[in-house]
Amino acid sequence: MIISNPVRRKRSLPVEVILNQVKTAYANQPGVTIDRIYMSAKPNAPAIVVPRKQESDLAELYINPYTGVVIGNSQEIFSEKFFSVVYELHYALLLGKTGYAIAGIAALLMCILSITGILLWPGWRKLLNGFKIKLDAHPKGVNFDIHKVAGIVTAIFIALTGFTGFC
Repeated sequence: MIISNPVRRKRSLPVEVILNQVKTAYANQPGVTIDRIYMSAKPNAPAIVVPRKQESDLAELYINPYTGVVIGNSQEIFSEKFFSVVYELHYALLLGKTGYAIAGIAALLMCILSITGILLWPGWRKLLNGFKIKLDAHPKGVNFDIHKVAGIVTAIFIALTGFTGFC
């Protein structure tokens, strides 16, 4: 029969010690009070302290429950994660170098399509008629008029956006 030794778990600091750490962190800001504190039952989860200043909550603070050190706050962590994901999505479609190439090729194709759309625009023959939308015409004619006017107005911006995205 093998008897194993029970693993001793580290004990977290008392709530008062954690609150004192937060109070010293906000000592230079008068009017800050502690609104809530959440102590997790999970051993690796941080304690969460919500300070309040007058009528609004400040960022949640994440505290190491064993040392009392402030790990970070919810604004820093959320903004870092959010903007890093948006950056990767914008430049590489979250696919690394492959996504970077796909985004560049798509931007080049968007630029080419908008330039060909400008060249093939039927309004070049009579410029004023090219910007008219005949609302009393057949629905397919109205659709075509809206398409050609909206297309020429946005094509220049799309061509510039595609070109800068490709570069």
